[in-house]
Amino acid sequence: MTHRVYLFLTIVSILILAASCQSRRGLSGRYRAEKEFFVADKMATRILNERGLGRVSNTQEIVRLFDSLISRFSLETLEDRSQYSEREARAIKDIVWKASLRAAGLVSLSGDTEETVRRYKAISERFGSDEQLAPMALYLGARAREASGEWNESLEAYEKIIDGFLSGDWGIGSFEERMMEIPYLMARLIEPSHDERTLGSVMERGRVFFEWVAESDSTLAVYSRLGEARTYALEKRWRHHVSSLRDLLGSSLPGLDAVRPLVFLDVALAYKDGLAMQDSALSYCSLVVRDYSSHTAAAEALFIEASILRERGELEKARRLFQTLAARRSGVSAPAMLELGALYETLGRWEDARAEYGSLRGFFPHSVHNYEALLRVIRHYKATGDRDAMIRAADEAAEFLRGEIKDLPATQAALVARGFLVDALLLVGRTEEAAQELEAIAGLYGTRASGILALLKAARIHQESGAQEKARQLLREFEERYGGSPFGQIAGSEFF
Repeated sequence: MTHRVYLFLTIVSILILAASCQSRRGLSGRYRAEKEFFVADKMATRILNERGLGRVSNTQEIVRLFDSLISRFSLETLEDRSQYSEREARAIKDIVWKASLRAAGLVSLSGDTEETVRRYKAISERFGSDEQLAPMALYLGARAREASGEWNESLEAYEKIIDGFLSGDWGIGSFEERMMEIPYLMARLIEPSHDERTLGSVMERGRVFFEWVAESDSTLAVYSRLGEARTYALEKRWRHHVSSLRDLLGSSLPGLDAVRPLVFLDVALAYKDGLAMQDSALSYCSLVVRDYSSHTAAAEALFIEASILRERGELEKARRLFQTLAARRSGVSAPAMLELGALYETLGRWEDARAEYGSLRGFFPHSVHNYEALLRVIRHYKATGDRDAMIRAADEAAEFLRGEIKDLPATQAALVARGFLVDALLLVGRTEEAAQELEAIAGLYGTRASGILALLKAARIHQESGAQEKARQLLREFEERYGGSPFGQIAGSEFF
């Protein structure tokens, strides 16, 4: 059955169902909502499975079905007890909630970032006062506001969630595991938002939040304690971080065995990056490799060990480890292949390095590690003075990255690809093209820090290339759009 025929029959079935619901006395609103959701959800699942993810043509019509259901049951109407009992209203509200999430998810798959953000904001506003759904609604709204550059509003929403749980307004039944990342999300927003909160105060509040989670749900206690320990790492309080991790390892919390190798890895990284105690880091890496060889943490431990060996100048040992990791096709294979290529360059083995970068593109074409490898090839030929090879490498990189951008629409992945494309173009002096890509970033992601900085960088490129009028035009645009925002003022002051 074709997509169009299936869609037609589905819509007809919904219309018949709606007419039936109106004519049959006693058929509840809950039943109507359940049936409409079931039909739309079934269709969404079927078409996405048949035709693939991420195509607007696959999602727009299905989203309209969900939207029809959502608009049919306003929250004000559900409060009318002459129409719906409290129990029925609760059930319908939960269905509308699921439909709202499903519709927003489908829009996200289509690559329409702006509409996705709008929908999650609407979910936050619509369900933000519901006792059962408010925490997740506020969380989704905060993530949406973060994506649109409303960092202060996002911080306020995250803080409201934490306060709601700590004050007892919401119980553990409204908590979801992903909310344990809230303290880290807040930490990430402190600097760009220029908020009066300090990293220390946010992390202290986060530790209180983790304590509440641990006391409220014993099954989450071990993850909560790990999260608490990691707040010290964000503050670079490495000794507190290691001490907390050791306390966790010495506890008898349920589920500790499942996270023990991850805790060992955290200790190893603290010793390597924070305390510069490489021997201690290597000891913990060896422990993970020896006792948890089948765990994904083992590959990460080997990667840390190889990185330390490279830093120590033990290049042959590091090469063998990176080569082993590259061949395993594990979660660290792509970074291992990139590091192996770089190590070959250090050893003067360019052909081996070039082959490794080629393998990286073959196995992990859409990874940032492949994007970086493309730039490294350009840099090599530029450093060696082989202009023809440099131009060919730049053309190849630009063609590949533009293909990535075309396939990914306005997503975070496309933003990353554009950033690498700009760097590739600048490496070979194609400044006008680079400026055009930066202006595209500013247009697509104008409310984010990346969009603001892209506009300024484009203005600087035009200024340095002698296109003064174009530079002034972009600077005027910057002042109009961002001059009054805290981040815009800081970025502007650094530029001027």
